Amino acid sequence: MIIQKNDDITLEWLSTVLGHSVTAFDDEVSTPFMSEVHQLTLTYAPNASHGLPQKLFLKVGTGNHGSAEVDFYTDPASQGLPIPQCYDAQYDPKVGYHILLTDLTLTHDIAPIGFPPSYARHQLAVKSLAQIHARWWGKRTVTPEQVNQFVFAGITAEDLSDFQSFMGDWLPPDRVAVFQNVFAAHDQITAHLLNRPLTLIHSDTHPWNFLYPKADHGQAILVDWESYGTDLGIYDLAYMIGLWWFQSQRDRFEVELVKIYHQTLIEHGVTGYSWEHCWDDYRWCVLRCLIMPIFWWQRGGLPPELWWTRLEKIYLTIHDLDCLALIE
Repeated sequence: MIIQKNDDITLEWLSTVLGHSVTAFDDEVSTPFMSEVHQLTLTYAPNASHGLPQKLFLKVGTGNHGSAEVDFYTDPASQGLPIPQCYDAQYDPKVGYHILLTDLTLTHDIAPIGFPPSYARHQLAVKSLAQIHARWWGKRTVTPEQVNQFVFAGITAEDLSDFQSFMGDWLPPDRVAVFQNVFAAHDQITAHLLNRPLTLIHSDTHPWNFLYPKADHGQAILVDWESYGTDLGIYDLAYMIGLWWFQSQRDRFEVELVKIYHQTLIEHGVTGYSWEHCWDDYRWCVLRCLIMPIFWWQRGGLPPELWWTRLEKIYLTIHDLDCLALIE
């Protein structure tokens, strides 16, 4: 059964899914972007086992955008990773989807919206990413045709022209040239990607898709897996840093954080991937992140304050890391 409306959330359904008798629950509903969220607080029968979840997070949606997230949580390979525990996930293209997860608000929180997490929390995030990437390292493949669909997030030269017209004087000629050079290097970028070990990536690793432990110990938990895909693992770091960090942050912490990522990969069993390869891949992925502000602009409905500052940050990252030298 796919949960579609409030009345579908019953004591019988919860008891069946959890395998224990639920006698009551409170439901706090919110409607974030593209889904409906129910935060459930449960009461069990007096003889229920200890350690059962007291709070659950139920995500409900329509359309087909939830299929990937359901697939991710129901994949046996995702077990034991720094992600929320999943108790039930169902999808039907004609109906929609639901995903029932543990609610971590008692032990974890997110960074204040609009303000970046501390460097210590970024370290936790990167270590969690490396652990996840290591699980699928070298086990996922793509064809050149599939790469064409995602290497530039579906953005075309025509989209670039439309974006240039929209921006007008605010997109100076030297910046337009950077876009054009990156687009012209499509075959080089594709060839590089196809010659590196690929893995499962999150692909939307902004700071607020991580839950950080409130205590002094614990792991960062990565949520919202509806856009996951196959790519270079380091793409998730290029996205996290290149699009979201100011230059002063990168000057202090960028290289060190990528080194922590590389070391954590090795600790989780990845072999044959040198630091030089890792840093090289990072710079290639930073180039590709240049496309994301156009992607966000093209989608419509996303405010300029989201993609406008990201555009400037990724330009500076490309410049500071001399990424264009990769495609000269």
